[in-house]
Amino acid sequence: MPLTPLNNLLGNSLKKAGIQNQVSSAIVLEQFEKITQEFFGMEGAKHVKPLYIKDKILNVACLSSVFAQELKFREKEILEKLNEGKNIQVVERVRYLI
Repeated sequence: MPLTPLNNLLGNSLKKAGIQNQVSSAIVLEQFEKITQEFFGMEGAKHVKPLYIKDKILNVACLSSVFAQELKFREKEILEKLNEGKNIQVVERVRYLI
């Protein structure tokens, strides 16, 4: 009997449990936090918090309109990084909540 790669087992288990979308969303939210730290540093990243993904829209809370505007200027870069290496487009746009 051939061995099944661990990655396949995990993916199948997540599908069976019905939590694959939630796990994928959590991974994207974590990626977003890393991207904001990369762009704005630790201090800047404190002003932005990813909330949830619904209908391929990433909803982000911003403490000020200044940070929302900065994120909007870099939205294309952010989306490219979030969707990089994925078979489907996980996030199509970002909604900023101030």
